[in-house]
Amino acid sequence: FHSNETSFCVNVSDSNIARSYVGFLKVTATPPVPNAGADQIVGEASLVNLDGSGSTGASTYSWAQLTGPSVTLTGANTATPSFTTPDGPATLTFRLTATNGAGSKTDDVQVTIKNLDPTVILSGPTAANEGEAKDYSFSASDPAGAAAPLSLEISCGAAGTEVPDAD
Repeated sequence: FHSNETSFCVNVSDSNIARSYVGFLKVTATPPVPNAGADQIVGEASLVNLDGSGSTGASTYSWAQLTGPSVTLTGANTATPSFTTPDGPATLTFRLTATNGAGSKTDDVQVTIKNLDPTVILSGPTAANEGEAKDYSFSASDPAGAAAPLSLEISCGAAGTEVPDAD
């Protein structure tokens, strides 16, 4: 008798005969089947939820990042961790390890981050008289808070550009 076996006893009887049978049932554990979910395409500065809930037979989960700019996984030891995407474009690969008493297996998923256009804001007066100087300010921001500084260039061409009146 082993710890992965269960015994059972069957008593059979009728009015003339009585017999007992002892049997053993062997329980075989199988490793889990991990499923890290479908690949995703998202914009920068987005909340991404990884989804290993389609895994079967797992008693524990562990996620690890294999490639791409480093991110912090919240809930890395759950079936469904999350993270906020860094500046794009980038491709991140994550590995789900699903474990139970019979062993561990892995599955990978990719998250592709699209670069989003920065926001540019022009501030200043909306009208000017001919020959009158006006001051304007410009600002730009990246959706993901890019570490690289953004720069603005104001150009009206070599001789300037005349915008005709709407009349």
